[in-house]
Amino acid sequence: MSSPPDFPALNNTPIFSALSAFGKRIYLPKGIFYWAGKAKNAAINATIGDAKGAELNQYLDVQSTKSITFFVKNISELLGSKIDASTIASYAPIQGLAELRSKWKEWILEKTGLKAVANIQSLLSTPVVVAGVTNAIYFVVKLFISEGETVLIADKYWENYDTIIGLNIGGNVDVFNTFDPKTRHFDVAAMSKKVDEIGKKQGKVVLLLNFPNNPTGYAPSPAEMAKITDAIVKSADKLKKPVIVLVDDAYEGYVYDKNAEKKSLFAYLVDKHPMVIPVKLDGASKELLFYGGRVGFITFGFSSKWGVDLKKLDEDIVDKLSGAIRGTNSNGSHISQMIVLKMMENMAKSIENRQKVIDVLTDRFNVFVKAAANLNKPEKCIYFDPYNGGFFAFLNLPKDIPADKLATKLLDEQKLGVIPVQTKAGVNGIRIAYCSMPVADIGPALDKIAALLA
Repeated sequence: MSSPPDFPALNNTPIFSALSAFGKRIYLPKGIFYWAGKAKNAAINATIGDAKGAELNQYLDVQSTKSITFFVKNISELLGSKIDASTIASYAPIQGLAELRSKWKEWILEKTGLKAVANIQSLLSTPVVVAGVTNAIYFVVKLFISEGETVLIADKYWENYDTIIGLNIGGNVDVFNTFDPKTRHFDVAAMSKKVDEIGKKQGKVVLLLNFPNNPTGYAPSPAEMAKITDAIVKSADKLKKPVIVLVDDAYEGYVYDKNAEKKSLFAYLVDKHPMVIPVKLDGASKELLFYGGRVGFITFGFSSKWGVDLKKLDEDIVDKLSGAIRGTNSNGSHISQMIVLKMMENMAKSIENRQKVIDVLTDRFNVFVKAAANLNKPEKCIYFDPYNGGFFAFLNLPKDIPADKLATKLLDEQKLGVIPVQTKAGVNGIRIAYCSMPVADIGPALDKIAALLA
């Protein structure tokens, strides 16, 4: 195995001091893909292990005399004329297709409004392609969290965080109140208190935020986003330690309330403070409605105050992530990346087509809001958390109605499936996915829940 690189740019940033033992250790050795790249233009290339040549080009209907990676002809017939099978049978680069990574970075700048910021290209790393947002969360948490260290998240969170952080990586999950019980807005004070507590115990804080939120469907307003940003900056300034903010943007773009912020929190955090390190985790699953494609992206925000070569820092970050990818799934699906790339080559059309889906979800959301009004009984501790985006709404339940028992009863007696959420922190409720219910089913579904809670 080759010796690890020096990472001169990375070593001189707060990112390096915040890395876990794994994060400090990992790098991409100069192995097969390295030598295959160097031998790309060699007269005879006997490096990479994919069966290739030009002998079957005519049989495979490839209009070229160049060497290609062999493929089963059925694939070409299944793909049709839009995607050339000879371009997707080979391995994709470890960090993803270069053109796709470049286009996704441009898309981030476009959708966040960061495009107008001076020198913004250098302040964002080149997105690295991974196997969906779940894979993105796993790799970045592993980069920063060693076994026994803590990740801070809101107490209303996606259950898979426990699997990723706890069961896979051996980290701990600590939580703060998602909503202030008095104002019903995001509890910035509770978040700040926990950030400070963790910052006193650890050499860094890893904060994972998800808007629109799963399971609540909550998206903050621009004013709330600004408050969240200010609180994070103040904590980082006070602690004098890295605060890594993992921005889980799985549901970015799905906001149905004109008063809620459509832009990612990432846009608010980039270059706000030298100790604040935002990492954007997003992908094609929801944004381009390509769930089965498993194409996600990891993008770091840098600080202009670090005084390092940001181009070299980008290379260092990509090397670290590439080492993690190479040691697990090796590289991503070439065909999935190619499909996303094709969609992005005409992004305006893709977004126009996606809007049809958002229109349907907006209709469902509006119907759900009206139908859900009768379920809100705060005096009985039965109430919905604020929701204005994403795919879900969350109904809180009193302690004497365990969520799993209600979910079982709904399924057995009413033939209605919901997701029960129960945590050690005291969360007890059901997640209702109106995203998957036709408008005609929403009222009857909520009536079934109301009947069992009467």
